[in-house]
Parts: sequence; C-alpha cells; structure tokens
Amino acid sequence: GFICGGSGSGTPYLYKTIDGGNNWSLVTGVSFGNTLWGDIEVINEDTLWLVDRDALSGGVFRSVNAGINWARIYFGGGSVQPEKIYMLNSRTGFMSTSFRTYKTTNGGFNWQESDVKGFKDIHFADSLTGWKAYNASNQDSNMQKTTNGGINWYRQQLPVGGNISIFSNMGNFE
Repeated sequence: GFICGGSGSGTPYLYKTIDGGNNWSLVTGVSFGNTLWGDIEVINEDTLWLVDRDALSGGVFRSVNAGINWARIYFGGGSVQPEKIYMLNSRTGFMSTSFRTYKTTNGGFNWQESDVKGFKDIHFADSLTGWKAYNASNQDSNMQKTTNGGINWYRQQLPVGGNISIFSNMGNFE
C-alpha cells in the first residue's frame, strides 16, 4: 500500500508498506509538485497516480515503476488543478477539481468534463455504475449516481428517518 501527504512546509511525502501497514518506508527521490498532494490512486504495485492542487507545480502525476519515477500528465493551472482522483483501471478514471468532475479514457492524457460538480469521494461497482459524493451548500442531496460510465450523473436520494439524517455540511467529512 501507499500513502501520500505533505508537511505543510514544502516537503511532500510518499510512503510504502509491504506488510499490511505494520511498517512504512519513505519512497525517496520523489521531486515534483509541492505540499498539496491531495489524493493517491494505486492500480497495482507499479502503477500509481497522485494529484497535487498547487496552482504552479500541481497536476496529475503517474508512476509506472512503484513511485520511483513520475510524469506529470495533466496540468490545469490556477483554480482547475485536481484535488481527487479515482481510476477504474490504467486507462479509465475520474479527477475532481473544486467545481468539476473530469473523465479520461486514455490513461490521463486527455480529460473531458463529466459533470459540473466535483467530488470528495467516488466509487464504481463496475465500468458503468458509480456514485460520487460532493460538498453540498444546501439541503440538496450531495450524492449522485451514474449508470453509463459517468456520461450522465443523477441525484441519488439518500434515506432519511430513524437514525439517519442529512445536513448541509455533510460533505465536509472525509
């Protein structure tokens, strides 16, 4: 497994475990981006994706050799830098900026807008059916569902009643 983050003082970190999280080792030589590594997606032990939302040095980065070398394959600049990433496989996936969801079908080299709302979390059951949660600023549902691989997203009604409640800042929890 892998985890990423930053110290807040200009030093990003990437750690790896090979024993289920009992011990972690620093992946050295990672020299891109800033301290804003927001998310990591691990496809397999070699293929990793990182997103960095820094306006100058951020973007989507990919490694195909377990984090030893990295290539920036997307740079949005300014306020369109990615904050989250989710890859179904090595070619198809989604990234989120502050306000939009984008989809790639060619390994991250091109991204097309998939929805006008970004996401805080996203998961697909298969290549067509997925759900995403985002920050809602009102009592509107902050969950959406797709049944066509992210081409269209529909409001997902969440259950209410008993011990379940929906409140306006629900999306602030990760």
